[in-house]
Amino acid sequence: ILHDGTEPDATLLAERLSRQPEVEYAEPNALYRHTTTPNDPSFTTRQWNFTAIGVDRAWDINPGATKGVVVAVVDFGITTVTNSYTFPTWDGRAITGLSVPYRVNPDLSSSRLLEGRDFAFWTGPVLDMDGHGTHVSSTIGEDTNNGIAEAGIAYNATILPFKACMGYWDIQFAMSALGIRGFAPLDSGGCTASAVASAVRYAADNGAAVINMSLGGTGTPTTIRDALTYAVQRGTLVTVATGTEN
Repeated sequence: ILHDGTEPDATLLAERLSRQPEVEYAEPNALYRHTTTPNDPSFTTRQWNFTAIGVDRAWDINPGATKGVVVAVVDFGITTVTNSYTFPTWDGRAITGLSVPYRVNPDLSSSRLLEGRDFAFWTGPVLDMDGHGTHVSSTIGEDTNNGIAEAGIAYNATILPFKACMGYWDIQFAMSALGIRGFAPLDSGGCTASAVASAVRYAADNGAAVINMSLGGTGTPTTIRDALTYAVQRGTLVTVATGTEN
């Protein structure tokens, strides 16, 4: 490394030195900065939206947040236990018990997944019977740079799951538990304003720095508006879907 006070322009100095017969080559001592491109195989093939919003550049500044950042996901839930549960369901002839196996997402470390709470289906552990909650939570915080599946935006953050929505199987099991024979309509399910509002308030009261609601619908019920106002007043950032419905 050569410093020459007579020529502050490193490029010009390198060109001058390169012309000397005893110098093999000379070039400025370039300054490089770290860049964070994860090795998850689907990051470059499927997650074009990450680079579209500049997440890779954000990672250079703050790589994936920290465990102390709690992101609450108000959705169809995120499965928080690996276990089998028996639910009643219609099998075409009668209502019978069906053993359903559940498993925690293998690409979301259990150490970053809090217990959460179910405001829609039952008093047991949070279970995702739809898939949307798992998809959303993975986009937010899936384990990253581990060579598996895809990447998550805040891949060091802690995820706090809330079930405020019910999908087809939630409705089917609930109908059968009430003794209603037959199959639920294929488009069954949704998120009641009361369940969403309860989840938002609970998240704000329990340390959520961010509340994510990838939900859409017409109108703005006062129940939800008041809950969002409550959360924001407590210093929580609330993010909601735009364009899903009007």
